[in-house]
Amino acid sequence: GLGADETVALVGRRLGVTALPEPVARLIIARAEGNPFYSEELALALRDAGVITVVDGVCLLATAAGDLRALALPDTVQGVITSRIDRLTPRQQLTLKVASVIGRAFAYRVLRDVYPVEGDRPHLVAELHMLERHELMVEEKPEPDLAYLFKHVITQETAYSLLPFAQRRELHRTVAGWIERREGDDLAPFYPLLAYHWGRAEDRGKTIDYLELAGEQALRQSAYQEAVGFFTEALRRDAAGQPRNERLRRARWARQLSDAHIGLGQLTESRKHAESALALLGLSVPTSRPGLAAGLARQILRQALHRLRPTRIGRRGHQPSATELEVARADERLGRLQFYARETLPLIHSMVRGLNRAEAAGPSAELARGYANLCIGAGMLPLRSLAEAYRRRAHVTARSVGDLAALSWVLVVSGLYDVGIGRWQRARECLEESTEIAERLGDVRRVDDCRSVLGALFLHMGEFAHAARIGTDLHASARRRGDTQMMACGLAWLGRSALAVGQLDEAAKFAEEAVALAGAHDDHIAQIATNGVLALVRIRGGEPRLAQHAADTAARLIAGAAPTEAWTRDGYAGAAEVYLALWEAGSRECARSARRACTAMRKYARVFPIGKPLAGIYQGLAEWLDGRPGRAMRAWQRGLAAAERLGMPDDQARAHYEIGRHLTAQDPARRQHLERARALFERIGATLDFARATEALERSAGVHSA
Repeated sequence: GLGADETVALVGRRLGVTALPEPVARLIIARAEGNPFYSEELALALRDAGVITVVDGVCLLATAAGDLRALALPDTVQGVITSRIDRLTPRQQLTLKVASVIGRAFAYRVLRDVYPVEGDRPHLVAELHMLERHELMVEEKPEPDLAYLFKHVITQETAYSLLPFAQRRELHRTVAGWIERREGDDLAPFYPLLAYHWGRAEDRGKTIDYLELAGEQALRQSAYQEAVGFFTEALRRDAAGQPRNERLRRARWARQLSDAHIGLGQLTESRKHAESALALLGLSVPTSRPGLAAGLARQILRQALHRLRPTRIGRRGHQPSATELEVARADERLGRLQFYARETLPLIHSMVRGLNRAEAAGPSAELARGYANLCIGAGMLPLRSLAEAYRRRAHVTARSVGDLAALSWVLVVSGLYDVGIGRWQRARECLEESTEIAERLGDVRRVDDCRSVLGALFLHMGEFAHAARIGTDLHASARRRGDTQMMACGLAWLGRSALAVGQLDEAAKFAEEAVALAGAHDDHIAQIATNGVLALVRIRGGEPRLAQHAADTAARLIAGAAPTEAWTRDGYAGAAEVYLALWEAGSRECARSARRACTAMRKYARVFPIGKPLAGIYQGLAEWLDGRPGRAMRAWQRGLAAAERLGMPDDQARAHYEIGRHLTAQDPARRQHLERARALFERIGATLDFARATEALERSAGVHSA
């Protein structure tokens, strides 16, 4: 609240005077208690009641005012405004009330056309000028587009509350009808406004129609919070137990709510609505292991039959079933959330069932997305030939149906698959095309999906500056949208990039914040990855206790399911590297954890070939610490060969470094490997590892010199 002197100064400016009579100042200070708007309205109410007058810039107290403490003044700001409205003429009051129905801001032409007393319409401009003089509203735009604005939203709400309910409802109906008639050629900008007015007019059908249109428009514009509001209100207004076609409509709203929550990174809420959509469509999500196994077997058999005897999905005159398509959409959304939660069997069930329904419906955007998702599913098994076949089908279908949003999705999913198998150029082309389409469509979340995968691509290729730039852009975009899931991803890329170039303090800050954000969601992939990055930062920063804590968290999550996403590579790496470093430093109790982490890394590498270099490097370290140098050297050579084959310079350098530092000082290959490691580290800007390789070379040179 304002202080006493500030309150008096504010009121003086509002009245156009330099000082207030002492009784007036005391009254306003006591009643308003520092509330600026209440202070102003009290002063204006005193002026309108004739208690005070302003003459030539001087505020005068009326001689008949008496003791101001005895005045019956309202105790609320709404009450003060009501008292001021009561002093207006009947025509001014009606003008104010009708305007309040239109909104806080309103155009004169709307007020004129909906004003209920036709004979008074010629006087409306004069009445508006009087209301402006009473400081209840201000002119926002001059003629010819004359428009006004209520001085405060409380003024509008107070005037609105003074209208009888029946009159209020009829005016809303009139305003809504006016908008439909005048803007009939393009109602899209008015969907939210029409939903509001028809809702206040209690027209259930039209309200729901416009809420649906407004929600779909908000989704297209990436206005996810607004979309949540529109679809939630549509579901609330629509009574349960509608006919089948209405249940389909409700299912679509629930699925669109799931989409909106995904856009906000709110995975728990998104999953709830995806499951609700399927329930409305008469489908359950198997929960027991036997039920899941049976359901999955049926869906896989059906998909196998489709592949052996392709359905006539392209036959002439085929009309896709709306129900089948909606099932495909809902299953696809649920599968995406199961993917984040690393629920492998439920994920494959949702993917296959969704694709089966999409194929039954015919060529569509949903069919293209279904094929793309099965590319990921087959890759997780890993069935590479099958994954490539689904990848090709996805691209052909997406381009043939001409749906740009579906094509953008297919491309980003293809890019994700390609990153996991180390097809860098193909991945980059897909992700860049997907980004271009998403930007053209205004799909900000899809742009961020592309950024999240591009960040991983650049890190694996040793392009740390590019990864940092991607992380910065991703974090900034996600922060604007309030998407904490993508914020965590952006911070993880920033932390991993900072670690690579030796900025340990920055890396720790980014990684800690990423872990905190990832922990707020049912996104096990993000939790594994971010804890892995934090573990790497801590162990390389010489903080073994904190490193082990992060590694333990990542290892616990890793043990819960099979690998599902290439992004988790840092999680597997962080756990293995920390336990191996602690074992090497003499902590024998970490040996068992290190062996388990190496086994997990090998499992990851069987699904995602980009894990093969690290699997070899870590296995080599474990073998060396177990006293088997021959096996260690063979493992490091396998890791080196995989890194060279995949074009991963950071992993190449690390394999050379491990081989070099474990060879005897007299072995000439020692220096060759260390020099090669140092050159690669220098090329990619990995300053910490460059320093380690340089130190090892200097020690080697010292031994030779001695």
